[in-house]
Amino acid sequence: MYLAEAQGLSHTGSFGWDILSGEIYWSDETYRIFGIEPTAKPTVQMVLDRTHPDDRLYLRQVIERVVERRSFSAEHRLITADGSVKHVRVVARRAASEDSERVLFIGAVTDITERKQAEETLREQADLLNLTHDAIFVRDMDGIIRSWNLGAEMLYGWTAAEAEGRPVSELLKTVSATQFGRAIAELLHTGRWEGELVRSRKDGTQVVVASRWSVDSVAARGFVDDFYRNALSGQSVSESVRLTAQRMLADPRTSHPYYWSAFAAYGRP
Repeated sequence: MYLAEAQGLSHTGSFGWDILSGEIYWSDETYRIFGIEPTAKPTVQMVLDRTHPDDRLYLRQVIERVVERRSFSAEHRLITADGSVKHVRVVARRAASEDSERVLFIGAVTDITERKQAEETLREQADLLNLTHDAIFVRDMDGIIRSWNLGAEMLYGWTAAEAEGRPVSELLKTVSATQFGRAIAELLHTGRWEGELVRSRKDGTQVVVASRWSVDSVAARGFVDDFYRNALSGQSVSESVRLTAQRMLADPRTSHPYYWSAFAAYGRP
């Protein structure tokens, strides 16, 4: 009972697969993920029939090579009986057996549809940010740049590939460390800060930027949803950032400062 409940909560089912005999065992959660009645006997062909047509060749190749491996993994899409699409991740390893001729795999299949949908939303949000000339980047509270839009590339000179993953202090070299420290202190205390900073471009020249900083604390998911909704309703990018931050700061569940900060900078050379 506890195992079945845990599998349901984690959207992860288990399976056993005897390669030589073709026998396959599915847990209740695996049946649920595939959208198949538990009375049905699972087969490799049943899995292929449920697999998205564009992923079948890939999955067939994985299946054909498993007998040569100690473990395998795959991500692919399913099409359920009602036509909806699911994304699943499968991992398995070869089980030890006293019979050297027996090839038995024990594995798990996880429904990762929500994760894939969140990733797509993030991509859409990144594309939307790139439509503006405003320089917008996201950094965590350790100062590491996590996102860098085209406006930031144009203003500061670094590409997203060069900027992401690096400390913001290393790139932008804010002139007044004291002023920057006060700004961070106010951000942590109130959840927002506005003011001017002198920063450096890639070519070494300096630029005065009017900056707006706000805290986002739902690991980007709420920020993405609200930002995208505000922008699509006709708000400017900077106004969308402000409205999103305002909503989060008003909610005690999302007002804690130690997560993500969204920064919008408007350059005046």
